[in-house]
Amino acid sequence: MAGGNRKIIAEINITPLTDIFLVLLIIMMVVTPLLDFTGLSASLGSADAPAAAQDDKKVLSVEVTAAGPYKVGGVEIAAEALGGKLREEAPSHTAGIVLDVDPLAPLERLTRVMDLCQTSGITQISISEGGPKS
Repeated sequence: MAGGNRKIIAEINITPLTDIFLVLLIIMMVVTPLLDFTGLSASLGSADAPAAAQDDKKVLSVEVTAAGPYKVGGVEIAAEALGGKLREEAPSHTAGIVLDVDPLAPLERLTRVMDLCQTSGITQISISEGGPKS
């Protein structure tokens, strides 16, 4: 018997490493939806609430239409000038903002306004269903 002719295999076995990564991936997939994201707090009021809130001079009203310019306090504002207008109006409207959203408006228009509110320092946002008044 010749026992000295065997070679030693010095390769890395990646099966245990792959198993660990798959377990970590499954854990992350389960835990991710459970994480609590705290961004802007938005409240969806009833149909009567926005009208009462707009009577207060401290609340800023922004209409999000399906197409065309935005309306800030009833005045038409181009999409490019919306950020500047919100930054200008934010200090004088301490009670937040009421978004009057047209049901046919694309989601991008609403999220654009919400992002601009966050960068302008507006933290209280109410969303009104039913769309802008004609």
